[in-house]
Amino acid sequence: MTISKELLDIMLVLTPGIISFYIVEALTHHKKIEYQRVILNIIVLNFIIYLLIYLFAIGLYKHFPDLAQKWHLSTDHIMVKSINVPMMILGLFFAILIGLVLSRWINEKYIYKLAKYLKVSDLDSNLNVWDDFLSEKRDFDGIIVRDYENNVMYYGVPKRYSEFSHDKKELHLEDVRIFLEQEAEELYRQNELYLVINDKMTIEIPRLERNKNEQKDK
Repeated sequence: MTISKELLDIMLVLTPGIISFYIVEALTHHKKIEYQRVILNIIVLNFIIYLLIYLFAIGLYKHFPDLAQKWHLSTDHIMVKSINVPMMILGLFFAILIGLVLSRWINEKYIYKLAKYLKVSDLDSNLNVWDDFLSEKRDFDGIIVRDYENNVMYYGVPKRYSEFSHDKKELHLEDVRIFLEQEAEELYRQNELYLVINDKMTIEIPRLERNKNEQKDK
């Protein structure tokens, strides 16, 4: 099988957008993305990356014209000429940068905070309740998981959890204390614990967090 130069150029052009999208995909919590939106996101990221390369080329051409010509990053009209090694390096750099910045933006939910500030939306996120509840950053010592079917209560610090789109709601706890649920009698302790959450279990945030916030307000 042979790959034509045109197809290779297309693959090279799309590479920065794919890398940037993969970083965002790996570092953020989000709903399952449809195939059509994956393509659209890659195209948008590619546009942003090459716009940054274009702006970089303008600055380089203005202040270091000899270097710009050597790298083939500009013409007399300050346009990116073609795919080349320096351009691919810049594309990779901007792809990683944009991926990290977007991941931070999404995880911190800045877009929703800005929307609330501008009073254009009252949404807190686009996540489902499971992901939104566990991804929320809180000042607390742990969570309580009550298993009513087995009369057991787990108190520990959440380390990881499966996304809602997975088949199972999985939860990884650290520094776990296990109690009898009704008697509140401590049975034993574990460094780590894996749980599969079902409909006969609940997850609670202790009032300790609220008490800490009340003390800070005072």
